[in-house]
Amino acid sequence: NKFKDSKIDFLDIDVEGADFKVLEGLSFEKFKPKLICVEIHEKKIKESKIYKFLIDKKYKLIWSGVFSHMFIPK
Repeated sequence: NKFKDSKIDFLDIDVEGADFKVLEGLSFEKFKPKLICVEIHEKKIKESKIYKFLIDKKYKLIWSGVFSHMFIPK
């Protein structure tokens, strides 16, 4: 309740392979991240669990590096 009215402007996730678990545990409705940077190690980004999860949450990919990828709400 302490953070009930808090929003996230920039969420940078880098937790050595547990990135998907962090996303699953986040309340998107409550915190509404404006920009998410997350690591995806699969070669086919669009087939990864993380990519599909964020697309289902109505985010779109706007930038990709080697492993880091940035998403914003659609």
